Amino acid sequence: EPRPRRWRWAAGVGVAAAGVSAVLFARVHHPWSSAAPGAASNAAPVAAASAPGSPASSSTAAAPVGCAAAGVAACEASCAAKDPDGCFQLAKILDDGKDAPRDVTRAATLYQVGCDGSVARACNNLGALYVAGDGVAESPTKAVDLFKRSCDLGFAVACANLGMMHFEGKGLPKDVNVGATWFFQACKAGAALGCFDMSIAYKTGQGAPPDARQSFAYAERAC
Repeated sequence: EPRPRRWRWAAGVGVAAAGVSAVLFARVHHPWSSAAPGAASNAAPVAAASAPGSPASSSTAAAPVGCAAAGVAACEASCAAKDPDGCFQLAKILDDGKDAPRDVTRAATLYQVGCDGSVARACNNLGALYVAGDGVAESPTKAVDLFKRSCDLGFAVACANLGMMHFEGKGLPKDVNVGATWFFQACKAGAALGCFDMSIAYKTGQGAPPDARQSFAYAERAC
């Protein structure tokens, strides 16, 4: 299955002030605190966990599955047959621009089809396009709605992205405490991106009490 698109304008966005360099997010289990970071607790629980090493939490490309394993033509046919996942996989191919010429405008349209069909990753990826203004008019507000829908559908990476929107004040009022709560939910559900963001929250004291030990534990969980 194609890897999900991760929203970040650049790797490690939002953490430059902490002196953190750009990173890749490798994933392994590590013991960590099950206590929430003292942030606001009004975030909804993640609907389903993403297992470590799954496409939601892997920094290496997964072997294609479904129509993507058979190539672009198969995904075109699958999408034409109104299969939302086929439309998502075709959108990802067009978005990546590796196995077909990049067409991000069409990719955005197909992500919307997938999202309308409750494909969580499609909602997340479309949200990423709205954050960047890539193939669509930039709209942080729409991105927030899409990340929230993807998170509600059980895609933990989208929960981390939603947390970053709160953390940065993109598309809604800035609230680092609410942002950290979403990071915590994402990490708990298996998204290494959320664990990394929690590490930064503890390192900087934004959204969580400054705590070097907790910061290290979350960073190690994200590695």
